[in-house]
Amino acid sequence: MIYFCKDYLKFGKTNYQGGFYRYISIEAGKETNLKFTFWALPVKGGTDNYDDVILHVVIEGPGSVGTDDRATKTGIVDISKIETGTLPYEWREERDKQTVILYGVTAESKIIIKTDREAQNPGSGSWYFRYYIDNLKFEKYGAGE
Repeated sequence: MIYFCKDYLKFGKTNYQGGFYRYISIEAGKETNLKFTFWALPVKGGTDNYDDVILHVVIEGPGSVGTDDRATKTGIVDISKIETGTLPYEWREERDKQTVILYGVTAESKIIIKTDREAQNPGSGSWYFRYYIDNLKFEKYGAGE
């Protein structure tokens, strides 16, 4: 489930996962490294607890995540440990900004951000992987950065 809220997106609801994908506009036959930044927070549930959310940044096709080896296809971003206090209604860059480096991205690379119930919470019962996300940005990334 995706909820379009004012100035941000909310993903997931009880027993539903949420995610999205993106292709990057790159000239055919070329590749590049990218710095993917976004702000993310877990949703606070009715019991005053924050959801235990681990986001997976995945590349399908050419490229790799976090390591320049063209083989690592998944990167983990654990937002469940963010100390939110009374938030998430006020974003704070120093706390909420996440960064993932993507290597060897081409026009055929599919970049996915999602939760993964099977990896995080296999089995039956209710599960909660709800999160807020905002300020998504892809920038060229050089070796000296």
